[in-house]
Amino acid sequence: MTAEENPRVGTPGVSQQNPLNTTNSTRDWLYALAIHGFHLLPLIPGEKRPAVTDWEKRATVDPAQLDRWPAGAGVGIACGPSGLVVVDCDNHGGTTPKEWDRPGIRDGVDVFADVWSRHSPNVSMFDTFTVTTPSGGLHLYFRAPVGSRIRNRTGVEWQVDVRARGGYACGPGTNLKQGTYTPAGDPGKLLPLPQWLHDMLAPQEPAQRRPMPVAPPTRSQVERRVRGLIRTVAEAPEGQRNSTLNWAAWQLAQDGLLAQEYAQALISAAETAGLPQAEAIRTIRSAAAPRGADVRGGAAA
Repeated sequence: MTAEENPRVGTPGVSQQNPLNTTNSTRDWLYALAIHGFHLLPLIPGEKRPAVTDWEKRATVDPAQLDRWPAGAGVGIACGPSGLVVVDCDNHGGTTPKEWDRPGIRDGVDVFADVWSRHSPNVSMFDTFTVTTPSGGLHLYFRAPVGSRIRNRTGVEWQVDVRARGGYACGPGTNLKQGTYTPAGDPGKLLPLPQWLHDMLAPQEPAQRRPMPVAPPTRSQVERRVRGLIRTVAEAPEGQRNSTLNWAAWQLAQDGLLAQEYAQALISAAETAGLPQAEAIRTIRSAAAPRGADVRGGAAA
């Protein structure tokens, strides 16, 4: 990828229009960002850590609160309340992984530029608000879609992380020992998060577990089940004959199998066990009643 295809902030020919003049104080950054809906939180001077607890809820665009900004504090941008997704392209050096070991790939900026060019070839990723980091990395700001559930993620690609719900980014004017976070472009001009990038970052819904289809029992399986129930009734010991018959009849009724041939077979099995026919018929009728079956004279109507 050529320099023209993969421009960087500071590269000759890349627009550096910047309403936030790099000579401005941190307080100037606050009001310029807040007016565009960036919810802000103070960072410990010289560090990346929040200077307040419960920072995501306390991040603000209120000028009255910004007037009381702690002296020397850095600028944190709460991504969730601001409706932002920030792609954090690092420049940490180290060994390039095999899948990215090719000419033109030096760091996270190159990696993301490569991914971007394959998905959005007609739009420059530098058309959105960007901030260079003290290490030479880059933050690219995108407007998240309404209802976005994208959260912080590390290792999206080599040296490419994401700041979103539950996270914050160090904003322009934040000073560290290594240098200052410096903006390029207008914070009011944000590209909407591309659909392909949203799909890459959004949490995936768990796959709906579909029940395994159950094949209806074959005729032989039905007959085998019925024979087993009839044998159980015929062999029921004294004192359990009626309850066993009731259970077997209910089982067949639940399966829709209490047809005439099976009802008569149950009556015969009950008689074999020692139950009078009339008592067997009453028991079967009682078991079949919830399904609406009606046993008369040993047959289902």
